[in-house]
Amino acid sequence: MYNEDKTKWYIKDDYVDVFKNERGNYIIGGSNRKHYIDEVKCTPDIMEHLWVEKRRSKELPYHGLDDPKHCKKDLEEFMQWPDGDKISYAFNSRGFRDEDWPETMEEMRKAIWFVGDSFTMGMGLAYDDAYKRAMEKATGRRVIDISLDGTWPSWRRRIALKITREIQPELIFVHWGYIWRYKRKYRTLAKQVRDTIFQNQEQSAIDKFIITFKTLWDEPKGQTVIINNFLPSFAGLQKSQDHIYSELQKFTGIESPYINWENKQLDTGRDGWHWGVETVNKYVENNLKKMQEIG
Repeated sequence: MYNEDKTKWYIKDDYVDVFKNERGNYIIGGSNRKHYIDEVKCTPDIMEHLWVEKRRSKELPYHGLDDPKHCKKDLEEFMQWPDGDKISYAFNSRGFRDEDWPETMEEMRKAIWFVGDSFTMGMGLAYDDAYKRAMEKATGRRVIDISLDGTWPSWRRRIALKITREIQPELIFVHWGYIWRYKRKYRTLAKQVRDTIFQNQEQSAIDKFIITFKTLWDEPKGQTVIINNFLPSFAGLQKSQDHIYSELQKFTGIESPYINWENKQLDTGRDGWHWGVETVNKYVENNLKKMQEIG
């Protein structure tokens, strides 16, 4: 990564001064100690661990539950979905449904970051209608979307902390999804019996989620602001969700500007499961309110 005129490059953990010689090579150091830089090899130093190998630079017509074989909607309705021909899944060089990352650290720090799952990714929607694009249109800022379907809460905490430590962006939105993903048997149940997905909720999953959330909440974040969103019915049973909120509010407070407590799913995308355009726009509206509160 480098600044706009490529006079400073981010190598390892810091920026270093670099100059370009008459042959067009980028060099570190003075005339007595020169180190040539491989421009291509330098870029992956940033979050080099974060990619999804099987999806890198691929484009798919269907993905996950947004597929004729797995969708919740009637097959005929799925196939006749308005503008369904515009829905595809193009993944960037890191394997996320997004454009490739900006070239400079400054741009990455000014971007808004999303950490989430298939809902955040925009499954069931055309890319231009997806949550990330709606947020970009509303704010005029680049949104970098680190959303991976099927991820569990501890993954989101880990990724949010890595982004905070390595990039130090101005703003991250962490979207907390289903807590039953701590247990593999619940993930299997979700695919097999989606209508009864929340019937069996374990206290251990609830306790783990509270610990996971508090760990991220308590972590020093420097200049980075983290705003937390919850998936509607993320805890399954309403009594479980009420209990989690009650426990979280013991250390966050009820009126925290860093948490959206109330989010509702108003519609669905083509697959009949994930957010539709109306829900996306409501999330964006709530995000903007929180950003204004924080200032």
